Amino acid sequence: MKQSKYYTLRSILFFSLCILGLGLMSCKSKEKVSNTEQTTENKYQQDWVRLTRSGCFGTCPIYIVTIYGNGIVKYEGIRHTDKIGMFIGRMDPQKFDGIIKKMKEVAFLEMEDMYQAPVSDMPGITVFLHFGDIEKQVMENGDAPRELKEFQKYLDDIVSEIEEWKEVMKK
Repeated sequence: MKQSKYYTLRSILFFSLCILGLGLMSCKSKEKVSNTEQTTENKYQQDWVRLTRSGCFGTCPIYIVTIYGNGIVKYEGIRHTDKIGMFIGRMDPQKFDGIIKKMKEVAFLEMEDMYQAPVSDMPGITVFLHFGDIEKQVMENGDAPRELKEFQKYLDDIVSEIEEWKEVMKK
């Protein structure tokens, strides 16, 4: 009788360990699938671009807009804009493909870090790009090449297409 209890206990323990092992393997495989889905779903998940416009002596708009590769757009209106405060909007994440395409088209990564005009009353504009392992910032205050102005306008146009903004912080 003792021997059959020993085998029964041993069988239950073995069965329990098998179930536990299968459960762990199942969790591991789900983790791999979800990571794969995330990678293929949006390849720009960790990337973003920021456009900052600073003021002048007049009524130049002052704002910061950050466009994330996952489709989130953060807008902070500081002065002389329709929206004052912090707002969150959404765009189609596929539009980030267009940003990267435009960045390459205008050779943004090859641009100088600074284009400075000898005038003190020009608004400053900075474009900061975080793309994979690459970070590039280009600042200008009126003496920028046409390609940089095109890229700035392209980013502004994306922001202006967003119809619904959610205010998250008032100024």
